[in-house]
Amino acid sequence: MKVIKEYVRAFFVSSEALVWAVALCVFVFFENRIDDLLAVWEPSEDKVMWSASIPIAITVWIISAWKTTLFQDADKQFLLQKWPDFWRLEIVLICGVIHAVIFCLVAVVAVMLPSWNPPSSLAVIAFLSAVIGLSVDALTFYKADIVLAKAVRTFEANKG
Repeated sequence: MKVIKEYVRAFFVSSEALVWAVALCVFVFFENRIDDLLAVWEPSEDKVMWSASIPIAITVWIISAWKTTLFQDADKQFLLQKWPDFWRLEIVLICGVIHAVIFCLVAVVAVMLPSWNPPSSLAVIAFLSAVIGLSVDALTFYKADIVLAKAVRTFEANKG
């Protein structure tokens, strides 16, 4: 039960969940205004299709950063894995990867929607919020990697 609570907390109490909430509010309160702005925009089909590569690339980076964040190169003595709260770190990172996959799927589906001439507010908000969410997720992984590498190096320096 403790692990399930931690998964729920890590998934819903996160900056990625905040991006979902803001995107929903933007859609609910500003859909008509965004539709009016988008009525004059006619993006080329190639640009729209190629824009799907952005969330895919960010997601691939996040998945690769998952491993390097958990298993630091400098951690030769496996200090992180011996840490009593390592399981919480794993859960937070797993939830980050789950968010990334969901954001990526939303962005790719939004790009594949046939409503891009003129684009619908739903497709644009879904795509932009997914890219923003992926960017927040990637920055979170990057920061975690830096903080953990610093902690491992500091611990090893103080020990030796």
